[in-house]
Amino acid sequence: MRTDPPRFVVSDLPNPAAAVGFAGVCLLWLGARWAFTGFGGAFEALDVIAATVPVALLGLLAFGARRIEADGHMLRIHRKGRVVFERPLADIVGFSGFGGMSWLRFRDGARLWFPAFGADYGPAAASLVTWLGPEASGPAGTVSIHAGQLRFPDGCVACGAPATGTAHITARRGIHLVVFAFHVTRAVPVPACPSCRRKHRALSLLWNLGPIVALVSCLFLPMFTPIRGTPVFVLAGLAAAWLLYALNRGDERADWTALGVRSGLAADGTTVHLRFRDPTLALAVAVLSAANPPTETPSAMPTV
Repeated sequence: MRTDPPRFVVSDLPNPAAAVGFAGVCLLWLGARWAFTGFGGAFEALDVIAATVPVALLGLLAFGARRIEADGHMLRIHRKGRVVFERPLADIVGFSGFGGMSWLRFRDGARLWFPAFGADYGPAAASLVTWLGPEASGPAGTVSIHAGQLRFPDGCVACGAPATGTAHITARRGIHLVVFAFHVTRAVPVPACPSCRRKHRALSLLWNLGPIVALVSCLFLPMFTPIRGTPVFVLAGLAAAWLLYALNRGDERADWTALGVRSGLAADGTTVHLRFRDPTLALAVAVLSAANPPTETPSAMPTV
């Protein structure tokens, strides 16, 4: 449901002073490495990153950082004071993103990427998503919509029985590597009957606790069983792989198995991508949500 057209300004280089300072630190790192230890070894990856940052900054300074602005009618890109790209806002047909980049898709097939960082990015992305409303151009059974607009038909999303409460599915973006993680999650309430809610809770518990129990059990195998050596390491490796998968996809598997719906989170943190086992339910959700004005939603929860 389109409301007021978006008005914003974002830049590839939102803070030039900070970028120059960071590039200076990278150059100092490279100089110290060359003078005292030489390149390569354990810090080779950091050497590559430190060399890339100044080169990227020089490229931006040489060719000009883009200034992307929307004035309520047109979207324009300025580079070194010249307009190099211009499209009507009414021609935007899609918004998506991954990692540190987001894409706008236009009616004529043109695509525009812009950085998913900086203080101005959040309001810009939120205004675009709210203005665009639901998008049902993906595979059958999928809907992408602002979390504040999301509405469901009456009845359980899994079996259609009367819904007496809600189950919370998890919309997630990012990665979890056990000892290090950066992901953003948002709880999405969906209507569900008591039976499906119990099934969902049981599967969620299995995916959350199962791999931990399996991994801890491997530590005690040599103490209480005759299993030793390689079999223990193989079982521990399988349990660790299960844990890694559960941390990244466990909630999604429980949501899909018990409720027939799974979700993802867009780069803006407010758009949820829902996929339904029943395509007719996806269509109903898109229609109801399109007729619902967007409301403020709690911020997604980051985990670092």
